[in-house]
Amino acid sequence: MRDRIVEYVREKIDGQFDPDRDQLIQYLDSVSLLQLLLFIEQEFHIALDMSQLNLEVFTTLNGLVEMLEAQSTAGKA
Repeated sequence: MRDRIVEYVREKIDGQFDPDRDQLIQYLDSVSLLQLLLFIEQEFHIALDMSQLNLEVFTTLNGLVEMLEAQSTAGKA
């Protein structure tokens, strides 16, 4: 999941994104954030719980992936 999101961000938002060094949030404006959310829902078949989304989730890629994995697991329970 992490690698696919990195690939998406580099292809669609900024090719210089370094997930180990950069904060994801610095690359997102309102449009790219919505596009990323749509990509995540379509790519990983996750119905995002919008009440769980806040700017802190998007600070780092790892934070986003952890939230997505938690939502994905909760959806299967």
